[in-house]
Amino acid sequence: MKSLSLRIAERVAASTDASIGDKNRATFIMLRTEIQSAIDDKCSIFKIWEVLRDDNSINFGYQAFRRYAHQLCSETDE
Repeated sequence: MKSLSLRIAERVAASTDASIGDKNRATFIMLRTEIQSAIDDKCSIFKIWEVLRDDNSINFGYQAFRRYAHQLCSETDE
């Protein structure tokens, strides 16, 4: 079963009346397992953001991504 935070994030991402910030945070949460894995493998936050942006997995800026990484992931290195 999916975690509650993942289910909430999916609902927010699909919502038509959620704010852009809420949708961006939801997108980050849906990718958090992959992002955390890359962080654990010592990839830089910038490179993770760059690849996800280039893959069109995310469409928000680096500063927002960095903030979410520090808030929602552990042991972030830059």
